[in-house]
Amino acid sequence: TIPATPGGDYTFKVEFKEGTVWYALEGKSFEVTPQITTPGSGRVGQTIQVKGSGFGSKENIKVIFRRQGTTVDVVAKENIPADDIGSWEATVVVPAVQGGNYAIDASGPVTKAGDVPDVSFTLGAGILVEPTSAYVGDRITVTGGGFAAGETGIRVTLDGQVAATGITARTNGTWESSFVLPASAYGSHTISASGDVTKDAPTVTFSTQAKIENFSPAQGSPGDSVSLTGSGFSSNQRLNVTVGGVAVPGNLQSLSNGNAVITFKVPKGSVEGRQTLVVSDGGGATASAYFTVTKKILPTPQPISPHKGTTLRSGQVTFRWGAATGGSNNVTYTLQISNSPDPATYVRSISGLQTSSYTVPEEE
Repeated sequence: TIPATPGGDYTFKVEFKEGTVWYALEGKSFEVTPQITTPGSGRVGQTIQVKGSGFGSKENIKVIFRRQGTTVDVVAKENIPADDIGSWEATVVVPAVQGGNYAIDASGPVTKAGDVPDVSFTLGAGILVEPTSAYVGDRITVTGGGFAAGETGIRVTLDGQVAATGITARTNGTWESSFVLPASAYGSHTISASGDVTKDAPTVTFSTQAKIENFSPAQGSPGDSVSLTGSGFSSNQRLNVTVGGVAVPGNLQSLSNGNAVITFKVPKGSVEGRQTLVVSDGGGATASAYFTVTKKILPTPQPISPHKGTTLRSGQVTFRWGAATGGSNNVTYTLQISNSPDPATYVRSISGLQTSSYTVPEEE
């Protein structure tokens, strides 16, 4: 069995031993020739494994498709590195070309295409989808090949629903169309195509990804409300929202089409500054954006009593003011008493008050 080795000229030798002495027969010239192996058939857009051996050591390989009866090469993949012993393997996407019988060939800077025996390949109708993973609203391009020359009535479907129609193939059986990805849930979907002649619709798997479409406002303090819309989430799933790693309480859920339309409050304990807002669900979908947490500024509480002109008696003085709203439970107050309307000239300051009133003790 010829071992894996770079292609080229070698000397084939046989040695034998008599007693303790080795003798060599006359050597013969021997050539190691390259070869490739591939499947014998496939569809446009399908991935196939192409293997080669007997090529030049570490040379870059190019794989081509050539329709039988023509001399036009369609490059399927380039810059495939061979290893030290001239062997290589590549995953090749069948290009969008006319259906029929083809020859698959390979070559490199050292190994010429004419030195590599062609492999026959029968090509059927298929499609290529770009990109294979996208967000709702992205434009998806579908390229078809292997259809009948000039075939009409071609349409593209997403999960069985028509996404593009009115497509006519070129004279070589190829065509191209596109559509905007509609609202769809996170994960795998199928894109297919068929025409008046090509009824066996080829199918390609496509993936929808989650993203945060918009949220308003773009910044806020703990306790402030935020409205958020998203798409590409799992269908009818509980949504988990965090701001800077702090979880948002509440029962938030995605819609059946994967959209998210929710309102939540910036959670207590959120750290001030630019934080990562993350929305995820139990189906594996996750999306993030930046949200700025600002310092909570509460309105200054207004005095309630005593009223202006009230006569105060020692030991019976109670100050009351409006409670702060919009804050957390750990709000405290500072009461300042001044001889004038200017609060900067206060003569008495009591801090750390947890209620919105204070009775001055008689000893004060």
